[in-house]
Amino acid sequence: MAKILVFNNDTNRMETYYRGENEAMPYVTNRTLTVGEFRGSSGSPTL
Repeated sequence: MAKILVFNNDTNRMETYYRGENEAMPYVTNRTLTVGEFRGSSGSPTL
């Protein structure tokens, strides 16, 4: 499970998401980019 931090320009706030390796990244439509694809070979628990 990865912790994903995203800054939302509309609200000027940080958003936190917890997603599994095979789940879609936040704000991605049609599941075009998964957490595992974004992470690549990094071992960091926070993205």
